[in-house]
Amino acid sequence: MKKILCSVAALGLVCLSGAPPAQAVSQETAMLLQLLQNKGVITSADAVKFKRTIDQAMAAREKKEEAGDHYHSVRSMAQRIEKLEKTVETAKSGQEPLKKVNLSGVLAVDAVMSREKAADGTATESSDLLINTAELDVDAQVNKYVGGHVAFLYEEDDSNRDGSGIKIDEAIVNIQGAGTTPLYLKAGKMYLPFGSFESHFITDPQTLVLGRTNDTALIVGYGNSMWDVNVGAFRGQVKKTGDDNKIDSLVSNVTFTLPDNVVSGLHLRSGISYTSNLAASDTLQGVVTTAGEVHDMTAGFSAFAHMEYNIFTLDLEYLGAIDNFADDDLSFTASGNTKPAAWNIETAAKIMPKLELALRYGGSSDTGDHANTSLAQAQYGTALLYDMWDDTSIIFEYLHDEYKNNDHDNQATLELAVQF
Repeated sequence: MKKILCSVAALGLVCLSGAPPAQAVSQETAMLLQLLQNKGVITSADAVKFKRTIDQAMAAREKKEEAGDHYHSVRSMAQRIEKLEKTVETAKSGQEPLKKVNLSGVLAVDAVMSREKAADGTATESSDLLINTAELDVDAQVNKYVGGHVAFLYEEDDSNRDGSGIKIDEAIVNIQGAGTTPLYLKAGKMYLPFGSFESHFITDPQTLVLGRTNDTALIVGYGNSMWDVNVGAFRGQVKKTGDDNKIDSLVSNVTFTLPDNVVSGLHLRSGISYTSNLAASDTLQGVVTTAGEVHDMTAGFSAFAHMEYNIFTLDLEYLGAIDNFADDDLSFTASGNTKPAAWNIETAAKIMPKLELALRYGGSSDTGDHANTSLAQAQYGTALLYDMWDDTSIIFEYLHDEYKNNDHDNQATLELAVQF
């Protein structure tokens, strides 16, 4: 408030610079001060102080004018009020502009040990230390309807250990009704609303590996406490031959959330999603036989359920192609086995206030052998999650993968993760 009053006083002096020198306080200025009192911007005591300051300033100006220093200005009452209101609003909005911006992120460092056993009995052991995730999220609420989100991501592997792999993972403009309407719009680079991918593990579930899609899209939807329904369009990194320059890929999602008061202690969320272009997923676009092209776009379908009851959690998800790909569209599929699918089942229990035990069983079909894909035919394992302090956790994970060509992979991972 002090900053606002100072701005008002300063502007009042500027406005008075155009008043006739014979008057102490002009009629227009008096009206202006009265208007400020009526609007609650200043008190009556403030008005008295302003008048006194104005009288002193005008007396000093008259002395300058008598010495030959003349200043002429003409302002209407409307102009004065308009400028004053703008100054007050600027003072209010400029007090703490950074309040509109929120920074958050995740840092996760992994120690990994693995033992791969080939079908011929040959075993290979390896170990590594790496940054699993370094993510910085920037969220800005421009006004009550419009917000922006940008996510920077670095995931270390053998190709970017020098830190060169930092990328813009998401860049989204969000428009929502702010309580006036349940409709919303999202536009920009994002993870498409296809699949759920809930997990307690460090390693991504097979459903995520097969179906997650990061692309630039436009999504419109309807959301309330029970339902979230949306549909969108994206161009896709993989297109039907001859359709390179068309936005003709679609995605849609329907999610239902059970109200908390229906069954005491039960939290339930389930949904289905659809994409007209499964080949555009982050994994499949890298294994199409002809870069960026397929004979025909193949649709994908996903269904999931997430349940929490007291200390227990259960996650179920299936994701796969609706139709067969052409025999030579994907490099890892054989003739007659061109309908890739994946599933994931996880259960977890809070065995202590800060300790959680999780189990996983997942797998895939029509996804090739170990040499051509990262999708295991069968995957099972366990994870132990311990919350050391607020937003700081340690996770231990053990997974066993089995592949179509009878390769086996055993991997143990210890992760230290921090959220901020």
